Amino acid sequence: MTDYNLLAAGAMIAALPTLIVFFVLRRQFVSGLTLGSTKG
Repeated sequence: MTDYNLLAAGAMIAALPTLIVFFVLRRQFVSGLTLGSTKG
């Protein structure tokens, strides 16, 4: 028997740090890109 609620919770807990890192780095990445393009 598979407990899908537990599985979903585990997946969320596993994905959360990845998503946080992604959003933090994406902000850095976009600001770096705009900085590079304006420097030109």
